[in-house]
Amino acid sequence: MAALALAHQDAGWEVTGSDTKEAQITDEPLKARGIQVVEKFTPRNIWTLKKMVWVPAIDKLIYTGAHHGAQNVEVKWAASRGVPTLNYARAAGEFFADKKQICVCGVGGKTTTSAMIATILNETVQDPSWIVGTSEIASLPAAGRRGQGEWAVIEGDEYVADPAADKTPKFMYLNPKIVVCTNISYDHPDVYKSEEEVAAVYTKLFEKTLRNGGKVLLSEQAAEVIEGRRKKEEGRGGKEMIVYDEVDKGIYRNLEEFRVEIKKVLKVPGEYNVRNAMAAAAAAKEVGVSEKDILAGLSQYRGAKRRFEFIGEIREIGGIGGISLYDDYAHHPTEIRALATAAKEKFPGKKIIFVFQPHTFSRTKALFSEFGDSLRMADEVVMYPIFASAREEKDESVSSQMLAEEIKRRGGKAVSVTDGRKLVEYLTRTAKPDEIIFTVGAGNLYEFHQSILEGFKRISQGAAGG
Repeated sequence: MAALALAHQDAGWEVTGSDTKEAQITDEPLKARGIQVVEKFTPRNIWTLKKMVWVPAIDKLIYTGAHHGAQNVEVKWAASRGVPTLNYARAAGEFFADKKQICVCGVGGKTTTSAMIATILNETVQDPSWIVGTSEIASLPAAGRRGQGEWAVIEGDEYVADPAADKTPKFMYLNPKIVVCTNISYDHPDVYKSEEEVAAVYTKLFEKTLRNGGKVLLSEQAAEVIEGRRKKEEGRGGKEMIVYDEVDKGIYRNLEEFRVEIKKVLKVPGEYNVRNAMAAAAAAKEVGVSEKDILAGLSQYRGAKRRFEFIGEIREIGGIGGISLYDDYAHHPTEIRALATAAKEKFPGKKIIFVFQPHTFSRTKALFSEFGDSLRMADEVVMYPIFASAREEKDESVSSQMLAEEIKRRGGKAVSVTDGRKLVEYLTRTAKPDEIIFTVGAGNLYEFHQSILEGFKRISQGAAGG
């Protein structure tokens, strides 16, 4: 929503918004652009008094599927007075309908891959547009932009546009020329019953793209889920789906050689980011960007907010190694495995601690065993209470304490804390030199970063004083 707001401002719209009072990572970028956000939902935010009559003060209202979606009080009031109201997915599709769209989708990697493609195009193609699902991207001026050029990179999502009123998968409102799919896994159990249902939704997007003469670029994993094979398959309409990370596809002069070159220029860690970069390169290649310019663009990419993001460190404690704090948005078992692997590759020999906050009761319950198996890859896990979605009720049959026990049952080390104060106290009491701590999840753990760093500073001062 924030990225789309910024893109509308680029197009000359005056933009304001309403939200709940909780702090969000998008607050600062909106504030920096002068976009006012009112911390309450009420028709008073969108009406004005003319000739003693309250009339709409807006020309369009775009709403999220959260906060009651189409039943939100502002949406209902605007719709009743003839103001066009659109959910986010429909609004994004219409706003970029005049562009050649690159839709990046998948459970894991889509934000990074979208940001990488946008970075490459911003370095090499005239004035592109993009919508990326984060607040800040180091290599780009903003997470959302409306340019004058013909290409638009849009992060797509299989989740429904509005759980209460519109079950259309969000990415089906797009009409892409290129689809990049990084991964297909069972997610969002509140709207899908199985991986088969998820695969069927992705298949519809791919077939729609192929019928319209577009290209579909898949990872091997996505191809296996959709087609049950590792090799490319003929899609409907006579167009092929390309598996972008197989050597024998002939997209590049020599794919393995190109992968090595990407590793040399890439500034973000992890083999999974190499795969994301390969996906970005495949999309840029379809746009017509040369391999030389693809590598130059990727060399500029320095990460996105909440993706293996370095927060801070205490360099030295008692004359020996310090403690570093990182943050990552990983909230699905597949993403957690990739993060744990990347962390161990980047910090060999160091203890990796995950502070994990599960996102939604439904996802935690449906993927309980998978979470236990992926989290045990960290050397220690500190479980924080589940971050409930605005679209769900609390479920007493699942909890972070239960997940901590599952991690231990699978051979991992885990504890649980009940609130932010106890989290900071635990980390301050137990943290030791040469440890790498990650706050992990799609919730609000980032709110405690400053307190955690202050706790580490007290450890350092105490060691120095001793």
